[in-house]
Amino acid sequence: MSKRKTGTEEKATTTHLFYHKNAPDPIALADDEYPDWLWDLLDENKQRAKVENPANRQFHKKANREAIKAANFMSNKKT
Repeated sequence: MSKRKTGTEEKATTTHLFYHKNAPDPIALADDEYPDWLWDLLDENKQRAKVENPANRQFHKKANREAIKAANFMSNKKT
């Protein structure tokens, strides 16, 4: 699997990513030190495949969301 490059140098300090108050800025790792699933989040084809596969939670979540929207649309229609 080919990983994407972050464009950040290894051991570089990333600024403005404060997730803890009064904590130092996080330090970027080398691209190969990050887990494989993280790179899958950036791959649009893999994310689309999750939504189209009935074995995944995202498929059912999308189907439920569309069913709720359709029901709301029909209930708001004036007869």
